[in-house]
Amino acid sequence: MRIATFGLLCLWLSLFGQVEASGTGEVTYYTTECFPVYAGCVDKITFVVNTPGGDINWIETEALEQRILGHTGDASYYLSGNEKREVQLSGEKLIFLEAYGLFFTKEDSIYRNAFTQPWQTNTGDIIYDIDNVLKGTWDISPVIEKYLPVKNEQNELIGYILRTITDPFTGFNDLYAPLYQTTPFFTTNGTTLKTVLSGENTLRFTGTKELLAQQLPSIINLEDKSLVQAFLTTGMLAGSQLHTLEGEKILFFDLGTGTLVLMSGSSIFQGAFTGGIAGTPNYDPSTLKPTGISLGSVVAYNEVRKNGNLVGYALKNESNQRFYAARRVVYSVSGGGSAWIVAKPVTNTSTGDKQEEKKEEKKPEQPQEKLPEQTKKVYSGVVDIPNCSIQDSQFASEQNDAYLWACQHNITTMRTIQEARLDQPLTRAELAKIMSVYAMKEYHLKPLREGAVNYKDVNADLGDLADYIQLVYQLQIMGINADGTPIQAFEPHKLVSRAEFATVLSRVIWGNKHNISGDDRYSAHLQALKKYRVITSDVPANWWELRGRALLMLHRTAKSSVEIKN
Repeated sequence: MRIATFGLLCLWLSLFGQVEASGTGEVTYYTTECFPVYAGCVDKITFVVNTPGGDINWIETEALEQRILGHTGDASYYLSGNEKREVQLSGEKLIFLEAYGLFFTKEDSIYRNAFTQPWQTNTGDIIYDIDNVLKGTWDISPVIEKYLPVKNEQNELIGYILRTITDPFTGFNDLYAPLYQTTPFFTTNGTTLKTVLSGENTLRFTGTKELLAQQLPSIINLEDKSLVQAFLTTGMLAGSQLHTLEGEKILFFDLGTGTLVLMSGSSIFQGAFTGGIAGTPNYDPSTLKPTGISLGSVVAYNEVRKNGNLVGYALKNESNQRFYAARRVVYSVSGGGSAWIVAKPVTNTSTGDKQEEKKEEKKPEQPQEKLPEQTKKVYSGVVDIPNCSIQDSQFASEQNDAYLWACQHNITTMRTIQEARLDQPLTRAELAKIMSVYAMKEYHLKPLREGAVNYKDVNADLGDLADYIQLVYQLQIMGINADGTPIQAFEPHKLVSRAEFATVLSRVIWGNKHNISGDDRYSAHLQALKKYRVITSDVPANWWELRGRALLMLHRTAKSSVEIKN
């Protein structure tokens, strides 16, 4: 596409007063197809650039064209008159020229080699990363007419050159679209499936759905085929969760009438989520995954073993939904006439530094109120002895320290930092467990109210979380109005906001001092925590609180001055 004479005149006027930089060099751009010149066509063009900045010296380039071709204007004609974008791909630079095509800085470019093949008509059957197709394009909704496969040096397909439909006035555009970066998972029956992740621990629906649809015809196992088809039919990821269990990534797709379970690596879960032994094993309900879904009655289970040792159970309920829970292990450690936790020394596997051994502590006398059985165990210290690991942690040192502290004190029962899901929000039921243990261990609080409270949405389906919900009410730190009376619904599955977390932590530290009614009931709690720099970030009060941030604030409070604890 040639630019208008007026545009050329403006270009030359702008170049006329240009001061040439000291020293020049040459750079060659290779073309995709025949680059038109007066005498025919060429497959490369050479530019003179100012070596200090690398910008094209158009006057010297024109002179070079005159010497080589016997005329001038071709290079500047295209590359100065048309908009261009420079993009780095696979270690080389590509120049996307509007309404013309592509230029390359490498003669043997894998992207340039794609143009040695015939164009293929786009029938909508190719799958590429739609979110990254805009590299080098000027049209946010391009209509693709044809494409060329791009392969790397190992002859593996890595993406496509896409050509838009030619417009009689603006020409066409060549784009590049990479393939999705996939993560292989396999089903409990051994079927391998490709998925697309967004970041480390989030499934990306766009891409995963297209890839599963592409793989569906080749799935042989009928159960897997049925579950994948059900997933594709739902058209959403509302019931999907990705968890790291026993060091492996496990994807749960809750389909209502069943669960599609996908695993990564040489999984110890192979075969665990199919069939099962009738009955209910002795599992730990607080470790149940996926979260936020009612387990109900367990009708079958399979043991999950690692290095020959039983670590947990794959569970099946009446709706054919699948879950995982760690086996329940309870230790009673006595000392000083009463049972309390003694944490083992923990080795920081990232640095090799040994953590300081926690000294035995003596708890206050057992309260006389009648408490649920699980709550008695929490209060008496009949708990897991932790063995905590921050190996392969991607978090900062303060976050690692907060996790190790919380794990050693059984404020979290997740024994690796990955299983603790520090970058995920937490539910109100989960917060009740964390804060009741924290309140009794760090502040030695005793229940202030007797008896049980009947929240309309709390029942036995929550397992031992229901006992912790009772306990936070008795401690008067959660599930209450400003005057201490219980709220009607606890909302155990609701995600916790920054304001809600701050309110509970404030009540642990200062009791009902900052309790007020009304829409602004959180403000005094938030301001008090900010005053003592327990809260140091400006996260909006209505944002979800993250597990990691919650542990950070609990750890800061535990290490704080006497003033805050008094």
